[in-house]
Amino acid sequence: MRISNAGMQDDAHIITVETEDQTPFINFAAQWHVEARRVSPTILSLFFPAHDRQLLERFEEEFPTTPK
Repeated sequence: MRISNAGMQDDAHIITVETEDQTPFINFAAQWHVEARRVSPTILSLFFPAHDRQLLERFEEEFPTTPK
């Protein structure tokens, strides 16, 4: 599994998740009303509103990004 911060686009922080099991991330997105887009069967992009830094921090606490 790999989680990376893909930067910002259109007033949203984008987190990209590469994993076989996307369920926990889709569940997080549904629970916190974060937009989730399946890029491929193993890649998911999550879009966090730029104005809600706390939501992004909550995600990072639960799912730390992969060190480079």
